[in-house]
Amino acid sequence: MAKSTDFGDSWTVVNFTDYSRWQGWFAHDVGVSPVSPDLIFCIGINIWKSTNGGASLTQKTNSGLAYFGRVPVGGPEGPPNYSHADHHGITFHPTNPNIIYFATDGGVFRTTDGGNTFEGVNGGYRTTQFYNGFANSVLDSLLAIGGMQDNFTAIYDGDPAWIRVIGGDGGWAALHTQNVNIMYGSWQGLNINRSTNGGQNFYNIAPPGGGTTVFIAPYVLSPSNPNILYAGRSVVYKTMNGTSPWTATNGGNPLDGNPVLSMAISYQNSQVVYAATAPFFSSPGVFRTNNGGVSWQNITGNLPDRFPTDIAVDPTDHNTAYITFSGFGTGHLFKTTNGGGDWTDISQTLPDVPGNTVVVDPDFPAHIYYGNDLGVYISTDSGATWQEFMQGLPDAVIAMDVTISPLNRKLRVATHGNGVYERPLLDGNVVGIARNSQQPETFQLFRNYPNPFNPATNIGFRIVDFGFVNLKIFDILGREVKTLVNK
Repeated sequence: MAKSTDFGDSWTVVNFTDYSRWQGWFAHDVGVSPVSPDLIFCIGINIWKSTNGGASLTQKTNSGLAYFGRVPVGGPEGPPNYSHADHHGITFHPTNPNIIYFATDGGVFRTTDGGNTFEGVNGGYRTTQFYNGFANSVLDSLLAIGGMQDNFTAIYDGDPAWIRVIGGDGGWAALHTQNVNIMYGSWQGLNINRSTNGGQNFYNIAPPGGGTTVFIAPYVLSPSNPNILYAGRSVVYKTMNGTSPWTATNGGNPLDGNPVLSMAISYQNSQVVYAATAPFFSSPGVFRTNNGGVSWQNITGNLPDRFPTDIAVDPTDHNTAYITFSGFGTGHLFKTTNGGGDWTDISQTLPDVPGNTVVVDPDFPAHIYYGNDLGVYISTDSGATWQEFMQGLPDAVIAMDVTISPLNRKLRVATHGNGVYERPLLDGNVVGIARNSQQPETFQLFRNYPNPFNPATNIGFRIVDFGFVNLKIFDILGREVKTLVNK
């Protein structure tokens, strides 16, 4: 740290403390108290304080002390010496210099006692940046999991306070399609973690290293056989049992030398997978395997030389797929109906801004939802025409991932800097599809209390827009114990 007493004409180094550590280019600022030039705060990864004009600095916060689990909205995010990592700005209160605000990657933190203790002030402050790879359960309408920039992987279960389960930069996530207790989250560099007890504990199952990996790397869980996962570095790996060990596909060879950026898998056949690479060393490529990764076919064709940000496979036909691209001046959403034999630009009437995400409604596969840097759009005719689908979203929100919660038929939009939003999917009359009028709009089964119990316990549930309700209790062996509701 250097000091000037002549308006910057000359400088004197007063302290060599490396308070920014490995990223002074990103997390760095100095704040001088308005009442004393000797009271200084230097911020980087953590907050440091000086009372002698910078001659000595004392570390005041530890960013590694964040609370995990369900952090209450507006409640403590860590102990009094915690402030989120990566500080960027300092502001002193205009009339009380003991109140100081700090801008971080985890929101806004504050001290009210001149820098001795700290607290988060983020309750209701929606600025969280989600990445692609958000996952919704097909078994529980209120269960979802997603990864956030420098803000954990967290589970949503219907409570406004999400459950923090994995630290670091949260990446792609996945939920088992047959067992609600099995879930996956990840942190940067394809560090995949697995839980078999509903997210209470996770263990690392990352595929082998080597080659090149994007910061937030993709992996996909087969809907038809949820024991099968594919994960992408510059080599695509595969596991057949939902955990380690992994096998390198394509004979251990990279697809084109670039790292994989996006992936999607057939709903019906776990052998059919699409993968697209980021243009790190050469132009990007799009590939498809029909034999579980034994070999991959290059299906790039006429697609643009841009970052391929997302892929979606039609739930009824894996030869029909969609791919989005970032950048400007070229197409942002392309479609194939023959497994990548050729691609059609279906974004010509959409805004020329980066495309980030696409998903197909499994109940109405002609309904395509597309997210870009301005929001969300829908096509009800397989991409021929488009209209905005923005109701309830902030203005010009960046949609990072659009996903579908099938049980309650909600579209969930994970955004860059505004959290997650949901709204009902657009229904329509499609020949051959009849919707069940008795299916609830949404439901939630709460944990019983007290637990353990003797001789009685309480079980709460919530159902919206329902017809018939049947609620039963089964023992650990699957035997029916009692019918609680049947009407």
